[in-house]
Amino acid sequence: MDTRPPEAFPNFEDQKALRRVIRAGNYSTLTDDQLWRHHAYDYAWRRVYLGDRNAFKVGDEDGKWFDAANVDLAEQMYRRLADRPRPHQITPADEAAAAGDLERAARYRAQDRERAELLAALRRLRQELPDGKPTPEEFAYVTCCMRQVRANLGAFEDRTAAIKGDRGAMARVQAALGVSARPAGPAPEIPPWVTE
Repeated sequence: MDTRPPEAFPNFEDQKALRRVIRAGNYSTLTDDQLWRHHAYDYAWRRVYLGDRNAFKVGDEDGKWFDAANVDLAEQMYRRLADRPRPHQITPADEAAAAGDLERAARYRAQDRERAELLAALRRLRQELPDGKPTPEEFAYVTCCMRQVRANLGAFEDRTAAIKGDRGAMARVQAALGVSARPAGPAPEIPPWVTE
């Protein structure tokens, strides 16, 4: 396998070659230069697609392999990819509308708008506060998502109640996900270690 330094850092061919080496179980054979590049790609991907601007991550908890200059360069590479126009995707609201369930389509669109507004506020804040500490906006977004999951799961249960078949299937799905369509009580308190 070709492990020569790339012609120009960053580039997707280099990133893919490093990923192939790692997936083949040869992480320990990477040179320091390759490790610096690998971690720069990983940090940059996390910035663009997860909004995580921390200088540490799983696999590099102490930030030893964080190089701000290379991460910034790799982030620009991923940002160009992420900012490309995407082909139109069929959303659950589109599917519901096509099936003639306009009430469900309207509910899904309202949920999409609510999540988009919270996510936009979250991204604005993350750009201003790159330290990555949890914020009230992050909690609001996660709470919104969980509330919507419960509502949609409850609506699904109501729609499928008349369907004959395995009545325990939904209970097994809920148990596997660790959620219930109907809250059993008030939302649990967020542990202090989450907010530290």
